[in-house]
Amino acid sequence: MVAKIKVSWMASCNSVVAILIFCIFCFYTLWIEKGYLKKVTSSGVARLTMRHPVMDFQTGKLDQCDPLSLNCDTNYQGPKNLSYCAPKDTESVTCQGSTCACQYLDAFDIARTTSVEQRHLFLPSHIQEFDQDICTESTCSQRYTVSKQSSSYVADIESFTVTIEHAFVAEEVEMEKSMNSCAGFIYLCTKIGDKKVCGNVFIEGSGSEILNETTDGRRDGPERLQRLRDMWEDIDDETEEEPFKEYWRHHKAIDSNPLGDVVYVGNMLNALKVDLDASHPMGILHANNVTNKTLRELGFIMRLEYRYFNWREATWPNSLPPVYVINVHILDENEYNTMAMKELDRDTRRIQEKAGILISVHQGGNIGRADGRMCIYIFIELSVLLGLGKYLSLCCGLNLLSDPDAAQAFEHKLMPEVDDLTHDDVEQVSARESSPLISIGTIG
Repeated sequence: MVAKIKVSWMASCNSVVAILIFCIFCFYTLWIEKGYLKKVTSSGVARLTMRHPVMDFQTGKLDQCDPLSLNCDTNYQGPKNLSYCAPKDTESVTCQGSTCACQYLDAFDIARTTSVEQRHLFLPSHIQEFDQDICTESTCSQRYTVSKQSSSYVADIESFTVTIEHAFVAEEVEMEKSMNSCAGFIYLCTKIGDKKVCGNVFIEGSGSEILNETTDGRRDGPERLQRLRDMWEDIDDETEEEPFKEYWRHHKAIDSNPLGDVVYVGNMLNALKVDLDASHPMGILHANNVTNKTLRELGFIMRLEYRYFNWREATWPNSLPPVYVINVHILDENEYNTMAMKELDRDTRRIQEKAGILISVHQGGNIGRADGRMCIYIFIELSVLLGLGKYLSLCCGLNLLSDPDAAQAFEHKLMPEVDDLTHDDVEQVSARESSPLISIGTIG
């Protein structure tokens, strides 16, 4: 026969523990971790195209016309406005400090002479050419001699723009989206006064398809886009939010249109405080401590990491469209250059070395979808935790009764409710009185 023991304070304690476990578990699972979602890693495709500085001479608008259009002219800055360009008609064997002869190249020149991959685009900033006389005899220990050398900068490379078309797919949750159906943000850091401030900034013009969305015949796209901005556009130091946003609006490093995200190369470098003409530590090593080289001569990598999400930690469950967040990294620890060879004749060849900015796009992300199995797992986890909490609270309560006085008081409290115990049951309980915990636990 089993006797039920009713102890009000232990029951209350168990209820409090159960409520705490339930609230904490639901808060963490639903609000923070989003455990009800099946989460998968997304993959993407991207294509980069470059454009030299242009101006529509009919409207006067900059960088908005098609270079192949009849009313679209180039809009380079003149050599006098470029501090790194030597006076016109100057030929340089090597660059003198941060000054060098300049040559103008457009996007078609660069595409013709530079291999372009889908996710990568190379903007040359410094070109060196070496003419070599080749010894054709197999016995020559001196394989070649340099007969001519030239060095020049590519003028106004900072005014180029790069357009990035992109999309993502998450096959396991059957979701695929193009860039226009996602709101875009860029994560950047800068110094405001003496503080380093970082945060997500909305990319103006992104999410154009969201604006036209309707629900039950009502156009609610602007509201949905604003909710996305409220959810994702945040600054780690709220006191500096407005100066931070104004800083990026002033530099206009990136915006978006239906053709893709447009990166303004010079503005992006200025916003990230990257000076192409400042002496660089790698330049000292390469120049054997004679002439300090600059990033314009050495080249570097600008890495853009695209991450796609349709959920975010510490937000309430929602059904808003996916977003993408861009992280920009400048990798200048090593130079970046390419080399090509062209035979001029049987005994002469030309080596061309180009250093510059490699813009590289990498894509990934975490996409989730509500899944019944994940909800079942949540229910099982919650049941186990509640059972464990009940067991631990009971153990703690019984351990509190290990004190002889408390155990005796507890025993007196139980006496009215054990009248129906048989003589054998009483003898069994008496035999176990040497261990109060076991005795009470057996009765319970």
